[in-house]
Amino acid sequence: MQTFQKNERLCGKITIDNLFTNGSSIKDSIFRLVWNTEEFDNDIIAKTLIVVPKKNIKNAANRNILKRRVREAFRIYKSCLYAKINSKKQQLAIAIIYQEQEILPYNVIEEKIKLILDRLSKEI
Repeated sequence: MQTFQKNERLCGKITIDNLFTNGSSIKDSIFRLVWNTEEFDNDIIAKTLIVVPKKNIKNAANRNILKRRVREAFRIYKSCLYAKINSKKQQLAIAIIYQEQEILPYNVIEEKIKLILDRLSKEI
């Protein structure tokens, strides 16, 4: 289950707009996580969007590095979150927004993703 497939990625303007207008938010020192319950057509438990704003990280290559690091950390720690969502018979749309001005090492990102996903699983 440690995959992050195409159908687990959040896309579609209407769904993303709905997420940011009606979603609940969890803030951490590095990340802001926005989530909302949604109804998807297939049996996907959650769809995730990873955002690294151009306002914070100017260089596109550095933004891509950070998105890869966040995606990898999410891929590893999503299983406990998915189990909690599945037990509640819900489907979620999730946005993970990187808020730092500098590039952080992978181990810091991994630790913070784990913490914020634990907080989300408690709030559901």
